[in-house]
Amino acid sequence: MFSKRSALAREFSEWSKNNGCSREVDNVIAFLTTKELIRDDSMKLEFSHKKIIICGLCFEVVNRDRNSRSDESLGRCDIKDLRIFIDKEMPDQQKEATLIHEWCHAVLQLNGIEHSETLVSVLAQEMYRVNFRL
Repeated sequence: MFSKRSALAREFSEWSKNNGCSREVDNVIAFLTTKELIRDDSMKLEFSHKKIIICGLCFEVVNRDRNSRSDESLGRCDIKDLRIFIDKEMPDQQKEATLIHEWCHAVLQLNGIEHSETLVSVLAQEMYRVNFRL
């Protein structure tokens, strides 16, 4: 378990305070950077029908075909239907990173926190870098 926030999280926290962002954002950063990290490299990632709990709600992680979507995104979070869609043709590491990215979207949306794609990307990249896994 981490006892300190990463440099990027501290920097973002300071930025959010200076730019009038809510305290909720700072709390999300604190939670994300102190969560226990788990990783099992021996397992091949099979996301089809995987279930993850996000803010007390059970989300289904669904593999989707690259040809079945209308946009260029590698993943998509649907908080209405409690699903996260992941492009099944990606390498495992990219699937992990994309799942974290979509998880961040879900956490922020479910808590009513407005956010940009840049914010989610920065958070998810830092979380992946420090071996955060779902």
